Amino acid sequence: MFVGAESTGTTTVSRLVAEAFRDRGGGWRRTGWVRSTAATTRTRSGGAEGGELDQLVWDQKDFDLIAVEQRRREEEAAAAGSPLLVCDTDAFATAVWERRYLGSWRPRRGLGDFYLLTDHVGVPWLNDGLREGDLAVRAEMTAWFTTALQEAGHAWALLTGSLEQRVQLAIKIAEQTLRQRSTFAKPLG
Repeated sequence: MFVGAESTGTTTVSRLVAEAFRDRGGGWRRTGWVRSTAATTRTRSGGAEGGELDQLVWDQKDFDLIAVEQRRREEEAAAAGSPLLVCDTDAFATAVWERRYLGSWRPRRGLGDFYLLTDHVGVPWLNDGLREGDLAVRAEMTAWFTTALQEAGHAWALLTGSLEQRVQLAIKIAEQTLRQRSTFAKPLG
């Protein structure tokens, strides 16, 4: 699972990692990638689509809907038989975003084996009209993600450096996680 503040590369890095595994051919071609539901679904202000950033109002129902839809998409992708499922966020991350926009949050359980947190340092902010991610906000969000991951006891790593370095580190971590998951323990006795 890739998590991080706005405009820190979670979508870009996660997509590139999924593509790198697909490019290996064979069964790896089925590597799944699940895009962030929040990035594709705008259920704000009573379900109103679109609108200017300063006119959008989040409420509890929005985060509930996003978390449920994100989980549905992850389960659908996993059921397709992917040898590796790469997700651009999950329900756990939705809880951190809930804190950002509502000031409080309810912890949600994610399905990730390993979380990759994209650092804000060295990544330029991309203003796409729906982001509020100046450096101070992104730094605060990175800290919130770090704390939430630690408190939840999730295995995680911070992705830093250039885009290429982030992608290569994420691939190495995915390979290591896959090796650990496919290795049997020593027999008892």
